[in-house]
Amino acid sequence: MSKYAPPERSVYDPAYEGSPRGGYQVGVGPSGQYGGWRELFYPPPGSAEANQNIPVWLQMSAVPYQNKTFFRSNNADPGSGDNYATITLPLPLELTTANSANYAAGTVWGRGSVLDLTSGAYAEGRLTGAGQAGAAASYLNNGSIEEFGNVGIKTLEKFAEDVIGISGFRGEMPMDQRDQVFTGVNFRNFTYSWQLIPKTVNQAFTVANICNALQTLLYPVRNVRNNFSATRVQHPPMWYISSFDYKGGGPKHRWTMYPQISLLQSVSIQPRTGAGAPWVLGDGSNGPWPAITNLSVNFVELEPNINVGKNIANRSTLLNNTNANTNGFWNTQGGL
Repeated sequence: MSKYAPPERSVYDPAYEGSPRGGYQVGVGPSGQYGGWRELFYPPPGSAEANQNIPVWLQMSAVPYQNKTFFRSNNADPGSGDNYATITLPLPLELTTANSANYAAGTVWGRGSVLDLTSGAYAEGRLTGAGQAGAAASYLNNGSIEEFGNVGIKTLEKFAEDVIGISGFRGEMPMDQRDQVFTGVNFRNFTYSWQLIPKTVNQAFTVANICNALQTLLYPVRNVRNNFSATRVQHPPMWYISSFDYKGGGPKHRWTMYPQISLLQSVSIQPRTGAGAPWVLGDGSNGPWPAITNLSVNFVELEPNINVGKNIANRSTLLNNTNANTNGFWNTQGGL
């Protein structure tokens, strides 16, 4: 499957008609452990629902987790054979992206004049010969930061003594020099919800398979690489989220606000009956199937984001990009 394009085959295969699952492949099968999950597309391309009612699609690709910055790229091939799954659904009716940063009260740098030294600013000045400590040394005509370090502080102490004496007499207090100091950004969350109403047996199976894939891939992966497989597991997969119109071509990230590499945090699945009874299909359908399935997923970004000019990029993208031109970051987002 090429990027931003629907799959070419259905999950239904007549060769499996006599199987216990009534002709439907599943994630674990002849095409590989996750083979049946690499092209999950609902509603199927070519259907009336897909052609007439869905201008923009949401695509979610699960790839093996990487713990090294160098191997974390913000681009993924939805058709890669290394993927655990690529799931494409209509763009949800509501999308909310919340951005927030953390601040705490604190005092940084200096306030008021060259004589308003904080311990951090003074220490930096002693090491670099610049900053406020250097400015204070120049102001006091001591000539160098070393001389300021030796005698300037005594001068400042005497000056403060005189001022405090006058201030105390006048009932004055030091001004509050605190700021709200940046301490970090919060990880963005993305929640997507659908009400899936299949029209055919094939669509009903696809809905069930999508729910099973999402539920399964939320969990850590069984480790089969070494003798510690009984007590070790592999990290749950990373997810790449994109929105696109495969008719018009290309991404439509303006809908989802540029999700970076994410992790699947929660999956809620609610199969429902229709008119008080399950949707029962004919022989060979492996039915009955739910008439409606409510599906909700929540993703959390793997890394903090950074302002790189025209947009944001995650930490790995910034560290892996040595080009000073911000267009390099813009290209990793795939445009608007």
